[in-house]
Amino acid sequence: MDQPFDASNWVPARPWRPGDEQHSEAQVNGLIKSLNKQTEIIKQFPYDPRSWCERSEILARLRYPELAAGDGFKAVTLARKLLVDLEQRPGFRLGQRMGFWMEDAEPVDAVYVEMERDDQEIHLASVQRAADKVVTDNLYYFPNSHKGRMIAKEYPWMKEEHRMRSDELLRTINLELAVSKDDRVDEKFESAPIHSPCPIDSPCIVQRYAFGHGVGAREGADLLGVFAARDIRRGETILVDTTRTWGCNGPGSDGTLANLYVGLGCLDELHPNSANDSTDHDMRWIRDRCGKSSAEIITRCKFFFASIIDGAEHPLDHTLAVRLTPNYGEVSADFSLEDDIAVINDFLQQMGIDIFANPNYDTWTYFTIKARVDNNFCSDPNTAAVHQLFSLFNHSCEPNVSWFRRDEDHTTMHMVTTQDVSKGEQLFVCYDGFMDEKPLNERRDRFWQWINGPCQCTRCVREEAAAQDHPGRSFDSSSTGSTGDWVGEQHLDAKRD
Repeated sequence: MDQPFDASNWVPARPWRPGDEQHSEAQVNGLIKSLNKQTEIIKQFPYDPRSWCERSEILARLRYPELAAGDGFKAVTLARKLLVDLEQRPGFRLGQRMGFWMEDAEPVDAVYVEMERDDQEIHLASVQRAADKVVTDNLYYFPNSHKGRMIAKEYPWMKEEHRMRSDELLRTINLELAVSKDDRVDEKFESAPIHSPCPIDSPCIVQRYAFGHGVGAREGADLLGVFAARDIRRGETILVDTTRTWGCNGPGSDGTLANLYVGLGCLDELHPNSANDSTDHDMRWIRDRCGKSSAEIITRCKFFFASIIDGAEHPLDHTLAVRLTPNYGEVSADFSLEDDIAVINDFLQQMGIDIFANPNYDTWTYFTIKARVDNNFCSDPNTAAVHQLFSLFNHSCEPNVSWFRRDEDHTTMHMVTTQDVSKGEQLFVCYDGFMDEKPLNERRDRFWQWINGPCQCTRCVREEAAAQDHPGRSFDSSSTGSTGDWVGEQHLDAKRD
């Protein structure tokens, strides 16, 4: 893939099961070497379906079912297209390793050319069958559905700059905060302005070591937090965050509601496009294909869209993607050949990306973006969005900041302080406000999926200590106006940081 990696960093996405024959270190090293070699071959001959098929088999042995399915699907796509072209272009001969066609209107030896084409058809059909088998073998639910199972992991070949937050990124984020909107609103948020002047003195600043040195990635350097840059009054709007990365469900380009099962979805005829988008970038077809799950899929496509439009060399170079972190746990999840691979392939090709020849848009980047979006997006039944500044706030069960989105504008997040906050204090939100009155165990169960551990905010620690002092009693303390100080490691790095 992008670069060689050590066998000690290899963590399979398909977990070992009883009876599986585990690879030795020598076998893993051999597979890594084969993977690197085959990746170089693909760079030289990106339109040869055999190259993709062979790498898909290696990825399957390395227990990356999602990537094996992705490469196998590309092999099937190429082989099928070449077979059709062989049938429809009798006056042309297929070039070596499938990268070009040669016009041969009057072949010297017509019999030889016919035999050559027959051999190529047999070869391509064989590759297509082999690739299709790799795809289906890595779809756990096949033939009942074209879905597989995986435990999302960080890919060991990913470059260091795509794993960390640079100083340049922090400067960019703080510049964005400096031009965010700021106005006071009442407690019920009914008078929050949608358009208000940008303050010179932003009330917020993002800093490293949110919970001290040694806590979090790179000794805490990659654990970001949002802090008060000045004293902030209760009820003050500290941020109005409008995102580029959002999606919605709706009737789609053909106006049908059949794919939504229930409800009308988003009724804006332009969505999920914006008024400034070119007609070449129309995404409504995604809503038609993906139905009620299209909002989150379109949100992922918007990350690739931003990368392409803004001229980023690699989608993970883009500031909107590199600021986000995933939460890689040990829970298996489904992936879809259609939603997670085929639709993204088609969208990138619509945007002019050569998904075969451009390694920056390899299938592993799809799942890397997916993991980051899954850990950071907000949603309702019809919409999904990742807000680039809101996603940096850390979590507490007694937050000092509330947030909301207006029904008519799901692209904009309003953030308002719920108490006075002193300069230097960290600003916190709650992942799920509906959990406020729930007892400790229910809250920890709910937030585990993002934190990947028990919540350690001041409220949870306080209730846990009270429960230990009085065994058998249930404790449920609502928010007490805490400034958001934390005990131990607890961060939206697991969901939104």
